[in-house]
Amino acid sequence: MAEILKVGNQCAACPQVDFLPILCDCGQQFCKDHIAPDAHDCAAAGIQAQNNFEDKLQRCHFEACNKPSLNLSSTSSSSASCSQCGHDFCVEHRHPNNHNCSTAPPTLPKNEAARALLAKHFPTTESSQKPQASSSTTKPPKPNDTKAAQLQKLEMMKMRHKAVPVDPKDKATVPVTQRRFVKAKVEGGKEEKLYWTQKIVSTGKVFDLLATGLGIPTSRLSQYRLYKVIGGEKIPLRNDKLFADEVDDGTSVVFAVPSDSTAAANDN
Repeated sequence: MAEILKVGNQCAACPQVDFLPILCDCGQQFCKDHIAPDAHDCAAAGIQAQNNFEDKLQRCHFEACNKPSLNLSSTSSSSASCSQCGHDFCVEHRHPNNHNCSTAPPTLPKNEAARALLAKHFPTTESSQKPQASSSTTKPPKPNDTKAAQLQKLEMMKMRHKAVPVDPKDKATVPVTQRRFVKAKVEGGKEEKLYWTQKIVSTGKVFDLLATGLGIPTSRLSQYRLYKVIGGEKIPLRNDKLFADEVDDGTSVVFAVPSDSTAAANDN
């Protein structure tokens, strides 16, 4: 057992012994769950480290995953990239079937000798040959809008770096996967702030915390309702539900004075 433990190192933030630990700029080694600077109170995480964090740590391209990819540096190429779509993924999502790869593998031409043999022993009529001829001409797959996906991913990463906890008691050690990131403002106001909250918090509590952060007076708080904005439409949120179940990462939420019909629907 002692010889086995000599392989790899223990994470500096938890008891886990990682066989492939990742070296941080602060000089310590961490597991995949604590390599992010905000996950281990990194002493080297200054302004420059935050600006260059995206270049030093490449995240898994899979939308619902935030683990480091096999290609840790976003500035260098790696054989760990998907051979079909070219994106970088973690160990769990590296196979095309595990990240719903949208780029189909190239279609190989049919074996002409086999086709001739089949035609010799199993002659077909002209009508039955037409579908076969049409099937040989396959339509090219629709182009994958990778640029839009990369821009969306970049915006989300910037938001995670700039967002502050809506609850001042929350610490930076809360894993990123357990956070919900939103944009919040008061209707008619110009300033929109970036916040994150734990996924286990109710909408009612988030309502009170956001109201404090946005400076809504307590005397006027009963006049407002909290909405999420989807495609320009305001959808009221239920205070008795979990906030993370009602909104997605990057959703815009707004405090607004509801009309009578909207207020009645939200109360029900």
